[in-house]
Amino acid sequence: MEGISEYTIKLVFEGKSAIHVPLRRSYIPFTSKRLLDALPIRGRGIKRGGKITLTTSIKGKNEALQSKFTKYDLSLHGSSGSVSLYLESVELPHKETFLGRIPEDQAPLLDEVIANSGLTMDLLIDKAN
Repeated sequence: MEGISEYTIKLVFEGKSAIHVPLRRSYIPFTSKRLLDALPIRGRGIKRGGKITLTTSIKGKNEALQSKFTKYDLSLHGSSGSVSLYLESVELPHKETFLGRIPEDQAPLLDEVIANSGLTMDLLIDKAN
């Protein structure tokens, strides 16, 4: 569901469980374009420290920076290119670009995926159809 102010990406875990995340392109115009231009992004998501992290080559534009994230927020570290999905609320010593949030109706699916995964998982970030 792509509208004037949103893009939608999907996170695919282990090649089967897909979760759709809206990105507010009006809020992060340069970062969302860089992310979309890099799709699809495949890699190993690493679960550690209350988040799942996927290293990418995307360099952010330091838009919508914040240091506090809540459970199911998605962020991009501007200099490292790491995309993080937070599994618990956290306050970081640095700031990252807030990309979006897992919708509440998809949280149970994510909880199930996380419960049945180890410390690493195949992760794909792609455009939603």
